Amino acid sequence: MRRQYGDLIRSRLRAGGLARVVDAGVKVLGPLVPLRNGHAETGPILGTVILSYACNYRCGFCELPQRSIRRRREGWTEFDTAGWKEVLDGFAALRTVGVGFTGGEPFLRKDCAELLEHSLSLGMVTHVNTNSHLLDDALVERLVAMGLDSVNVSLDGADAATHDRLRGHPGSFDRVTDRIAALARARDRHATSPASKRTRVAITSVLTPDNASQVEALADLAERLGADSLGFIPMHEYAAGTALGGVAPARPWAETMVRASETLLRLKHERAIIENSESYIGMFPSCFAGRPLPIRCRAPETSLAIDCYGRVFPCVPLSEVDTPIGRVTGTGLASFWKSETYAASRRSLASCRACYWNCHTEMNLLWPGAGKAP
Repeated sequence: MRRQYGDLIRSRLRAGGLARVVDAGVKVLGPLVPLRNGHAETGPILGTVILSYACNYRCGFCELPQRSIRRRREGWTEFDTAGWKEVLDGFAALRTVGVGFTGGEPFLRKDCAELLEHSLSLGMVTHVNTNSHLLDDALVERLVAMGLDSVNVSLDGADAATHDRLRGHPGSFDRVTDRIAALARARDRHATSPASKRTRVAITSVLTPDNASQVEALADLAERLGADSLGFIPMHEYAAGTALGGVAPARPWAETMVRASETLLRLKHERAIIENSESYIGMFPSCFAGRPLPIRCRAPETSLAIDCYGRVFPCVPLSEVDTPIGRVTGTGLASFWKSETYAASRRSLASCRACYWNCHTEMNLLWPGAGKAP
């Protein structure tokens, strides 16, 4: 099982959240109930809010900043603060267990911290994915003091040359590592009693040929910085308009990644810092070799993603390739989840084995029969 799940359960229990943990446990049983012609019996387990596609970095494997620029030129308007709060209220109405904030870079929006606080006030497990560049000391303190469940920071190299090249931002390695250490120090200051809710400081790396030889060095670095965990995502080929079946093609450097995966599996047994489950790591070679996901994907039954324009996606990869299934405001989120439109999408995606996206794949591994696809 992914380490994050156990950490969050323990943190919530320490802070007196037994009822919420029990409710989440019941919710996890939902996907075992057969769909009624594509209609889910319960609300989503995981909600994803894409606060903005804008970003201050220019990563070579991501086209989202260009999408943001293009949409602004075309006159598209993002949700304002009130609009995003309605979206979060919609997730809460569906009894969504957890909400992840992502981008782009979510902290380019000045209201990001306020929206995180609103999500927490609704009782949902709340985390944010960030490159951490914009986290000054005051914002670091605010995130930890509010009881945020997790801050996931992107770090793609064990040295400045690798990370800065992949992230397209000179000097980013020094800034990111400094901010991870600052988050860890703030976490420790605020976790002053056994009953305190503890903010996880997590590092996420996209595994590529550029950093394949640095897996162990990244684990060393994560431990030195005081992070709670280091997780990896196998690189996908995302771009707007790409067919979903083409996001994980066979790559010519797949053999190199087999060796990196073997190193990661060894570290999983030796070091507590590794976030990914052993089962998920074992799938990395298949991803790079272009083989279909070997298990059933339940993302359309368990997940709901919405972007800053109100467009809805059954999974994060569909948002990456810019293929929405509808558009709603926050007040319409619950009814859209239960709609025939979403049911039709679930039916059409029932046999999808296109990607190995970490949040969805790790969750898919929770249910019986995950070892093989139907």
